[in-house]
Amino acid sequence: MGAYVAAEKDVLRSVKAQMSLADMYQKEGRELLETAATNGTPEAVQAQLDKGTAQTVRGIKQFQSFAKRAGDMMADKNTSAGDRKEYSGLREKALYLAADNWGRLTRPEKNLPVYRERSVAGFEQYVKEYPKGELAKNAYIKLSMMYTLMNDLAKSKGALERLRKEFPDSDEAKKSMPRLARSLVEYSKSLEDGDRKTMIVQEIAAIYTEMIRKGGTAYSAADYALAGENLVEARNWDLADEAFDKAIATAATNQTATAARARIGKARSLYAQKHFGEAREMLDAFMSDPKASRSPVATNACELIVEIALRQGAEERDSNLRMKHYGAALAAAKKLRGYWAKEPVWKQDRATFLMPADVKIAQADAETAMGLDEEARRTRSLAAANLQSYLQTRVPEGDEGENARFSPEERANIEEAYSKFIPLLAKLGPEQASKALEAGARYLQLFPDGEYKATVQRAMNEASASAGKAAAAPAEKQDGGNL
Repeated sequence: MGAYVAAEKDVLRSVKAQMSLADMYQKEGRELLETAATNGTPEAVQAQLDKGTAQTVRGIKQFQSFAKRAGDMMADKNTSAGDRKEYSGLREKALYLAADNWGRLTRPEKNLPVYRERSVAGFEQYVKEYPKGELAKNAYIKLSMMYTLMNDLAKSKGALERLRKEFPDSDEAKKSMPRLARSLVEYSKSLEDGDRKTMIVQEIAAIYTEMIRKGGTAYSAADYALAGENLVEARNWDLADEAFDKAIATAATNQTATAARARIGKARSLYAQKHFGEAREMLDAFMSDPKASRSPVATNACELIVEIALRQGAEERDSNLRMKHYGAALAAAKKLRGYWAKEPVWKQDRATFLMPADVKIAQADAETAMGLDEEARRTRSLAAANLQSYLQTRVPEGDEGENARFSPEERANIEEAYSKFIPLLAKLGPEQASKALEAGARYLQLFPDGEYKATVQRAMNEASASAGKAAAAPAEKQDGGNL
């Protein structure tokens, strides 16, 4: 392609070929960057990242060279009006793509400031030449994002003000400030400067306050629901509740899923504030509502009930109430099994085996913390039996060599099950020590570099120590009798 670009005598065809070459470089570079993490070693990952960055830069330089050639031809008096229009369209695309690719580069990290400055310069050049261009709305949004990353909030807002000025009736303009607020929520998570973080959080609140209280018909129920979710992340509980209430009020009768999403959002906000009882009441009411319980997000409600009920159970001192909380968690997991009846088996397994095991493990830990050792032992036995049933079904004896046949999700489930099963056996004492060691050996065979390897090895050490003490006890008794 490069040779064709150099050899082609027709300038317009040569310029188009150069554009295709640049596009090929940037696509290859992006693919290399996106798939680098799949390599087996850190060295291979880094080598592919370097190659992807180099190829992307190569594409950028081609876009820049192409844009200059197209600009020269546009300025040439001998260029026909038709060709000049075609050159202009091609130059517009090249300027945008060069700027966009600078903004996508993230390695090496020390070069980030330079990449962002070049991206901003490129987008500013684009909107200067094509303020109402085909890609101008996206360019203003990208400018705002880049300025946010560069810690220049004034220019970030300024880019969106220009967007609203040039395209006042566009959806992008109407939703630009909430989009900025979302970017600021993400940006605030990385800030360590307390004063700076406080200022950003205040700006987020100001943007969403204007949206929620003065937005009128510019925003949909889904927009308000998303605003509420972002405000929960920003820990602005009161404003989040306003956003969720607005979403519920704005949702039309055929927007059940959006209203349901907002109701769950309110429950999640209460949970985040540790108002567990209120959150549970809201979710129980949600699941009792025939329309809401049939919505796609009902599964989210069930999962949240499990999570909240576990927290309630851990803090409850009264035995009857504690059992009710854990019972509610098990009931929610059972409902999930119904919702997921047509989902892949690995997902059904989570509701059938793994989530109930989590509930029983949490219950046992709470019982231990309260000095209820016998109850805790019985509960751990139930959890272990549940996980053993799952593992025997999914990984029959002697089937360790068939590990490769499992999907990634199935493998993750099986590994997680072992990581819970083996510590349970270890905690059950000498009677289960040999089974814990056997299961641990099976785990290490299946997952030699597994995520839970350290957890499993600690449990195996605990089981070995427990078995050793049990073996030593009779000998000590015999020695004592001979004294």
